[in-house]
Amino acid sequence: MSRLDARLRAVAHLLAFVAGAVDALGYLMLGGFFVSFMSGNSTRLGVAIGTGQWTQATMAGALITLFVIGVGCGSVAGERAGRWRVPLLLALEAALLLAAAALPLAGWPRPGISVMVLAMGVSNTVFARNGVVAFGVTYMTGALVRVGEGLGAAALGRKGNGWHFSAMSWLSLVAGGAVGASLHDGYGVNAFWLLGAVVAALAVLLAGWPEAAALGEGREQG
Repeated sequence: MSRLDARLRAVAHLLAFVAGAVDALGYLMLGGFFVSFMSGNSTRLGVAIGTGQWTQATMAGALITLFVIGVGCGSVAGERAGRWRVPLLLALEAALLLAAAALPLAGWPRPGISVMVLAMGVSNTVFARNGVVAFGVTYMTGALVRVGEGLGAAALGRKGNGWHFSAMSWLSLVAGGAVGASLHDGYGVNAFWLLGAVVAALAVLLAGWPEAAALGEGREQG
């Protein structure tokens, strides 16, 4: 991620913001489960199994499975898209977020949750290069590790590791979480219309960016 174009870095921060908002909305709707933070769901799965809470174990396992399926679908779609990888995956994420708003209003709340999780899986494949994820928009434990490593390097008088980008990514997700929580009370599932529209606008914008095309073709960015 360190060599991505500066404008793509801004897009990455915005996607982290959206992911934070989606995760906050999902967390509140599901009573403490996550739609993008699979480390948390994995811990909940382990605790539920250890304490015999099988309903919660089933919920956590289903969310993890859906997330993995979303990542797999994003990986396949991105590989097939070539230079259009970034805008296509953003369009797919946007469509899923809009479906997360539409399905509950049509009387299908559970499919609405499912597509929300799939959207977060897809989002984590947007910034992949040659089959390797350069930046996962919800991998904030790793981001905080890089911040700590960067601060440790600075204390030793060494060059940093690009930790400022990781710090901004973490702050973006936290800010998104705060906004998502505030949207939950006033708008509920209707908040996904707004989040889906934001990602859709990004898809249209990046369709004309040569930097995004280069990322889709696996070329380095300076």
